[in-house]
Amino acid sequence: MTTARLPLALAACVAACADMPPVTELGSPGRMHVSYAAGPKFKSSRWSPGERETMFGFLDVDRRMESTGLWLAAKLLVGSGDVPAVVAAAEPNADSTGTSELCLGLRKYVSLGRAEPFVSLGVAMLSAGVTGYRDETSNAFSIAEDLAFGGWADAGLRMPITQSFTVGLGVHYSISGDVDLAGSEIAPGGTSVLFTIGIRR
Repeated sequence: MTTARLPLALAACVAACADMPPVTELGSPGRMHVSYAAGPKFKSSRWSPGERETMFGFLDVDRRMESTGLWLAAKLLVGSGDVPAVVAAAEPNADSTGTSELCLGLRKYVSLGRAEPFVSLGVAMLSAGVTGYRDETSNAFSIAEDLAFGGWADAGLRMPITQSFTVGLGVHYSISGDVDLAGSEIAPGGTSVLFTIGIRR
């Protein structure tokens, strides 16, 4: 599957989950989870003063593969933060920066009473960009954008609050090669603490 098709696959998973009857018993991991995730992302000191970024994770989706006991997991995370000093020195019109992560991998759940602890591992496409303004009346425009490939891992806990709805907390780590932002080599990965709310079927 190409990365261009992965957002379509995520949308298909959401539609499939909506059609799946909520028959999963509490105390056992669901057959599918679709969650919204958000929280802070902490990047390297090269991003100073923008080491902390707010991640607005659009989707965290997984679906159980019956034959293996594992889940196929996908994430789409997007964030924004302050412009690194090394970029601001080269681009005075820079106003903000952001990173995004498109992740695909495998996840393993275990049962722990009503809770659903999990760990995940996979590959990721990470990108970073800089936006700015030419003057006070202009619209924002892209100054620089680049992407790199790498990997990701996470660990966390989901807690069903009803038969179908869950809340959760997890730590997400991503790593890749550097990207080129206005002549500065900088790594887009980092450690995110993500709060989730979603459905299980």
